[in-house]
Amino acid sequence: MKLEALTSLRFFAALMVLCSHLRFLAESDNPLVKLIYDKVFWEGYIGVTFFFILSGFILSFAYQQRLQSRQIGFWEYMSARVARIYPLHIVTWLLALPLVFFLVPSSTESLATYFTNGALIQSYFPDRSIHFSANIPSWSLSDEMFFYLLFPFLLRCGNRLLLGLVAVLLVWHFAIFLSELSEQRKHFYNYVFPLARLLDFVVGLLLFRWYSQAWKPLPEGTATLVQLGALGLLAVFFAIKGVIPQPLRFDVFYILPMALVIVAFATDRGLLAKALQNPVLVLLGEASFALYLTHQLVIRYAEVAAGNWAWPMDAFAAVVLLAVAIAVSVLCYLGFEKRLHRWALSQLIPLGKSLDHGRNTAKTPSN
Repeated sequence: MKLEALTSLRFFAALMVLCSHLRFLAESDNPLVKLIYDKVFWEGYIGVTFFFILSGFILSFAYQQRLQSRQIGFWEYMSARVARIYPLHIVTWLLALPLVFFLVPSSTESLATYFTNGALIQSYFPDRSIHFSANIPSWSLSDEMFFYLLFPFLLRCGNRLLLGLVAVLLVWHFAIFLSELSEQRKHFYNYVFPLARLLDFVVGLLLFRWYSQAWKPLPEGTATLVQLGALGLLAVFFAIKGVIPQPLRFDVFYILPMALVIVAFATDRGLLAKALQNPVLVLLGEASFALYLTHQLVIRYAEVAAGNWAWPMDAFAAVVLLAVAIAVSVLCYLGFEKRLHRWALSQLIPLGKSLDHGRNTAKTPSN
């Protein structure tokens, strides 16, 4: 099972997040452009919900059997995850440095905040200037590191225990929604805080268990209908979003349709899944992590340039930035992301073996 359709869907999820960050369109003089941003693009943050659910699903697919059978240990597993996200994070973290300290006069970010971002612990801090610091989208990597650390322990939990955890986390979300916290604090505790977003990850983990144990291969026509139905349900949820309170729309509201989209496309059957297996779309999906981490830097540097040279930031600029961001992501992926991943893995795995050897040597009594 290659999951190529899901790989391609990662590109569209990253594209949604990118569109939500084209905030200059909200100030457009064109009423139609402003309307499209306010009613469609801004809601693109829901791509993060897709990514977090998919993370639980894919980690279960890739590591559940190997960890449970002890084919790999905790160090090898964490080394693979750190090697996957940290190298590109550090590159984009460094690229954000001029924006933080030199090019944006309104920036009030401190050196301590900047290094908090680099260490990927920023999403534990309610202060917006901390969790949305440096390369802002990296807050979600802080959450992912939390999920990665918990994953081997969550694997040992039965379905009832995980369903209980889902219930507790849902109570958390609704309690925050009903609280008298400020809107900014509700945004943090419903959208950013790792414990809150653990809900998505655990749903993905349960989704894979159900899929691997109960899901049966569907005929081509049925698979196509299921995929159309999942996308249709997501479209319905999107259409009625205006009647849902914003704190719930940050995550809880979209979990069901996003989960159904993931399970519907975790197959190589169906016309839509086959269309998503197009090599170009798969490549864009593989480059989606780079797109996610680099797109806002592209936008922010463009805004600095536009301010210096009086370039208009309008719908045409948005199209150009979209094309540039996608091109940058593909170049990053093909040019050095894969190489950095392999290099980091080659350094971390031997380090783990050296540490194990050192511990074993220390335990061996000398003659």
